[in-house]
Amino acid sequence: MDKQTIREYIKSVMQRLLLPAVYRISKKKNVNKNLVILADAHHDELPYSMQQLAKALKKQSRLTVMEVCKDYQKGSYLSIAKSMLAFMRLYANAGCVVICDNHLPVASCKKRPETKVIQLWHSGGALKRFGYDSPGNIPASYHGGNVFANYDLITVSAEYAVEPFVRAMRTDKSHVKPIGISRTDWFYDEEQKKEIRARYEAEHPEAKEKRLILWAPTFRGSAGDPKIEGYDVIRQLQKELPESDEMIVKLHPHAQKHVSLPDSQMLTEELLAVADVLISDYSSIIYDFAYFEKPLILFTPDFDTYHKECGFYEDYDSIPAYRARTKEELKEALARTQEWERSGKQAEMKAFFARTMGACDGHATERVVDYIIGR
Repeated sequence: MDKQTIREYIKSVMQRLLLPAVYRISKKKNVNKNLVILADAHHDELPYSMQQLAKALKKQSRLTVMEVCKDYQKGSYLSIAKSMLAFMRLYANAGCVVICDNHLPVASCKKRPETKVIQLWHSGGALKRFGYDSPGNIPASYHGGNVFANYDLITVSAEYAVEPFVRAMRTDKSHVKPIGISRTDWFYDEEQKKEIRARYEAEHPEAKEKRLILWAPTFRGSAGDPKIEGYDVIRQLQKELPESDEMIVKLHPHAQKHVSLPDSQMLTEELLAVADVLISDYSSIIYDFAYFEKPLILFTPDFDTYHKECGFYEDYDSIPAYRARTKEELKEALARTQEWERSGKQAEMKAFFARTMGACDGHATERVVDYIIGR
């Protein structure tokens, strides 16, 4: 067995045997209704998707807020096991646990009904199939129950996203609420958007007065073997852009170390505030970018394969965007972005945002806080 398979096997064994045992022992204490755990199994520090909520919760004087983050893909088996066990002891006595991605320890036992589990998820909309709707999305080595078990609240960006999440997570519809995505609240903060723009221009003075084109493709493959479709085309195109254009590249962290294209150090979400054009493919970032009503290009050289292997919830052809599969088509699409507003695409994008992200109105975090404190 390779290293990744061994890691998944160990996690599966812990999930079925050790973690539930530690939870049962630890729950002898009463639940602390004021203890809120912000947990993540994919980062060593609090991910962006939870930062807005963390700030809001820490303003609630009666709450004790703890951040428990550990990337289970890194470190020794012993360090991962210790992290999981430490989480289970806290989980057994917390009033609320908040996550924003898959977190197997949360689903490893039958939780106490007094403990609320909130799944913020990390993306808006519902584009590509995931979870139990996507073959291979759940590790073959996993033999436990539902990896999305124990959720009391799953926040989604609009009513249309409820059914896809119910299916993908095999959960009850009553748990999926279109109350918005917490991390999108900053879209409505004009001062923050100005600060992001100023910071980008300070770091990239050569980009001032230029049209900024952001390439942000979705993640494919695995952490150890990431796939980047269209990389060679983008690399060639970057050399052929006119002086008036500047390309920003933002790849998934797993892919950054495998390419030579310079990658922006700013957060993807921040780059949306400075980009004039977005080139993406199947990434949920297109829903966030829809807020800004700017030109979108869907560059999909592997569309036929991706559609067959993964599939979509969204009618891909209904997304208001220019489309390209080759370098020439991409150059043509970039030229057409000049007519974005005049062609009616901007108005279509506004309607697209209303349909797919309508609950993201700048107050999503408030609604989550109200749920946690019982208002």
